[in-house]
Amino acid sequence: MNINAKDITFNGTLFIRNNVLNTVVTFDGHNVIKSTTGSNVYVRNMTIKAGAYYYGSTEGGGSTNESGSTVITMGVGNTDKNFIVEPQAKVELYPGSKGTGYGQNAIYGFSKISIENGASFTANGSRPMIRTEYTAKNARVEVAPNAVFDVRTTDATEGFSFSYGIDYVFNHAMYLNLESPTKTSFMYAYRNSSIGIYGGKISVWNAANATQSWNPVEVFQLSNILSGKNMGTLTTSSAELKNTFGNLANYVRITNQN
Repeated sequence: MNINAKDITFNGTLFIRNNVLNTVVTFDGHNVIKSTTGSNVYVRNMTIKAGAYYYGSTEGGGSTNESGSTVITMGVGNTDKNFIVEPQAKVELYPGSKGTGYGQNAIYGFSKISIENGASFTANGSRPMIRTEYTAKNARVEVAPNAVFDVRTTDATEGFSFSYGIDYVFNHAMYLNLESPTKTSFMYAYRNSSIGIYGGKISVWNAANATQSWNPVEVFQLSNILSGKNMGTLTTSSAELKNTFGNLANYVRITNQN
């Protein structure tokens, strides 16, 4: 069955478990959900309605994705599993920091994350923020124009962990920030993955925290990111960026902010 929730304030264990094929859990209004020994939700598909607000956190306590260390988990089947943030909606996710495994995530197991026009998605914590698993093909993160995408991890060995392939598409995002200041590898991919950034000034911070900025670029595409810290192939309209950008392991932040 589909579940529609609105104006929820919750403190406790797992809030919703509805891992049923083709069902959708939607949130509207103002929602603050804080879990202790379980994820906020365990679903196949989740939608934050236009203009709604969703705050999700979990205290953590284990290294699996359903133990309370991941805020939203999409389950393990390799069917389509979508997380949709509709226009002007705002989402803030704060995963648990207990444990040493890779199971502490903001979102786990999806096949598509869509941050629509003018929406906002923030995820901050100690472990990898976004991890994909059990997908039949590469998962996708699509960020529409004028949207905010701010993802930061502090202590993770792998800042953005792609156990299976994942493709990012940032289409003139208003605010873009991918940050992992302490890491062994900034990004890790078991399968080929990619990042495409369209529009805006791209800045890159290297491991020594020196700031390197380039002129505005119309196209920034990083494809075939492989395991072993391989940067892959960079395509950009900026010759300086193309000549200077190094292995992903040397960098801690990619942003379109000054």
